Amino acid sequence: MSKSIRTGATLAGGILVACAAMAAAQAPVAPPAPPAVPMQWVGNMINMEGGGRTFLTVHADSFSSPEVVQALLEMLRDKGQDAVVAQLNAMPPIGYMKTTNTVAYYFPVIRYIPTATGYRIVAVCARQITAMGMATKPIVTTEYPVGAIILNVNKNGKNEGQALPAIKVEFDKEGKFDPKSYGTEPLRILNIKEEKVK
Repeated sequence: MSKSIRTGATLAGGILVACAAMAAAQAPVAPPAPPAVPMQWVGNMINMEGGGRTFLTVHADSFSSPEVVQALLEMLRDKGQDAVVAQLNAMPPIGYMKTTNTVAYYFPVIRYIPTATGYRIVAVCARQITAMGMATKPIVTTEYPVGAIILNVNKNGKNEGQALPAIKVEFDKEGKFDPKSYGTEPLRILNIKEEKVK
């Protein structure tokens, strides 16, 4: 039986950051205009529990505005997770991820978030990401329908991220945004590099 992992400071805040696309995350510095698109990144995705690894490509044709993110957050509060998932499915894709020898997963939400040392990319899709190497154990629940990718790109060149195959987005009893990840450790993404789009 799987268990959920609460977000927050755990796992370097990675799960909370991934769901920040739903929660209108605030950048730690004054946000400049996002860079020109399209943009693309490559990296090595490693399954820390199972030991497997695969090559990952993430592509963005545009970035989601804060207004789009805020609207999704309000929909989650008013109508619940199912309504948000339906809305995500109705939105046009603005980017995708692809691993070696797998079909693409398309993202309707991609946030560009400036940081003090560079920027963060948070990409969300309305389906579980079960591509090769994405999950150590089979994901057998429909209560965690959202997948996400986080890329941290820093000026010092230490670029790492996380892949979250299955997330539940909800509020706790106090009305605080409280996303949870399915009971498996997030996959690490190492050696992330910007790649020129051909």
